[in-house]
Amino acid sequence: MNPKQICESILNEDRRSNLEKGILRSEVAVIDRLLARSIELTAVYDELHSKLNRHPFALNDFLGIVLSAAAFWNPEKMAEARIARQSLSEVNQKIARKAVECQQRLKTDTVLTPATI
Repeated sequence: MNPKQICESILNEDRRSNLEKGILRSEVAVIDRLLARSIELTAVYDELHSKLNRHPFALNDFLGIVLSAAAFWNPEKMAEARIARQSLSEVNQKIARKAVECQQRLKTDTVLTPATI
């Protein structure tokens, strides 16, 4: 089998399995779009196969990751995640500033010893 046939065989097997189990319909839709563009993807399949064929499960795993990413990509949720990440980053910066303040206070405050108590 050539690289295109190997990749499409993996896609077809994933499609069959998903339909049989009644799961991941969004991945099935992505697979259908990829299979419909078979000729356009020949060069992509050739390159993927040339880079991943030496590793037993790498091609299958890579195609699975592509399917999941394409099927579940949601620009709105990604925008929300970016905002949440920015908020988390700001909180972390505040914590870091407070940690530095605490460190400076500890250095400048009088250390209590039994004699000073």
